[in-house]
Amino acid sequence: MQIFSNRSFQFDDPAGEQPPVIVKNGEFAAVPDWVADSTMFKLARADEDIRVIVDRQDVKAAELGKDSDAAKLEAEKAADTLAKKEADGKKAADGKG
Repeated sequence: MQIFSNRSFQFDDPAGEQPPVIVKNGEFAAVPDWVADSTMFKLARADEDIRVIVDRQDVKAAELGKDSDAAKLEAEKAADTLAKKEADGKKAADGKG
């Protein structure tokens, strides 16, 4: 399984049969499938600190940090700017601008 981690983690094998797997902050890593069953993985995934990589779109999204608060804020600003431009254009068309 391929993952991208926003933080450093150590995943311990729930069965205790394999050595721990360590991933570092900002790193793509190939990890054994049992990692998905570990408590740390489940918690990290719920907090969106881990992203499972399935295809190229997932890689690109991880590289760009699309789920980050900064990206959400940037998208909201872009939407506000677009709405303002549309409103200004409408005012100008109505002869009020």
